[in-house]
Amino acid sequence: MIASRIRFLERGRRAEQLAIDAFDLAHARLERQLAFDALARSEPSVTLEVERAREFSPVKNREGSDSPSTSRADLCRLHAGWIAAAGVALPPPDALGVHPVEVDPLLAEDEHAFKASGPPAPRVTERGLLFARP
Repeated sequence: MIASRIRFLERGRRAEQLAIDAFDLAHARLERQLAFDALARSEPSVTLEVERAREFSPVKNREGSDSPSTSRADLCRLHAGWIAAAGVALPPPDALGVHPVEVDPLLAEDEHAFKASGPPAPRVTERGLLFARP
């Protein structure tokens, strides 16, 4: 997250405060562009086009779209694909159709590395199955 001073309207009056994270902005109207908007205009900038479902799941809101719960569901879907491709049985999906599985990034950063790791037996956690090094 980026910490920055932001201007916003509160009860019709201009105000300014230090925003530590996106949640600080819940009741404010931004009057600035995001820092990321400037990247395309800078000389040493590199822009990559990636498959969003595999590479990007932002957390910008406390609830609803782009929240921690939607980001976790996206990560579980990605990891479920790796696990199924490695021939390992998946646990039943939850009410939203998401298999509650996670792969520790210290074990594997992509599907190929997960398969090559000879996937270990998963640990059962309160949030599902965790594939990690013992």
